[in-house]
Amino acid sequence: MNIRAGWLDDSAMMSRKLGESARALVVGSDYAATCPAPEHPCDLEDWDWVRYRHRSDYTRLSGPGGEEAKVLGQARLEVDSVDALYHFACKNLGATVLPEHLAARGEAEGKLSRLFPDWRLKPLGIFAVWPDTSRRENLTLLFVRFLAKELHQ
Repeated sequence: MNIRAGWLDDSAMMSRKLGESARALVVGSDYAATCPAPEHPCDLEDWDWVRYRHRSDYTRLSGPGGEEAKVLGQARLEVDSVDALYHFACKNLGATVLPEHLAARGEAEGKLSRLFPDWRLKPLGIFAVWPDTSRRENLTLLFVRFLAKELHQ
């Protein structure tokens, strides 16, 4: 069994949604200080970005009034680890999208600045995923039910 953050593609695996995790658009504080303050997410098109390889090249945001924005940006670096996203954003290599807990940590340490805090990104789904070896009661299924119950309290 695996715990996976992100939305699942069609799969032969069994899965159960355990919850969701908010995400935030951030940039290294020193990098932000070198750029003109953006007034709209589209102003970020010319900024450097650190991209997560398993995510779309576009960042989609929803504004407080329901406005939608889709930003491509210039991918300066592409990584396949959320820890690497956090590290390189803190090193001022560009803007990125991070899970809320990492964005809050970087912001509290003064390393990251939040961009457009009134705008929302689609949250990450958190799923338990396991092979469909048997639909009968087994330890994996019992553990998944336990996790789901504990996380929804």
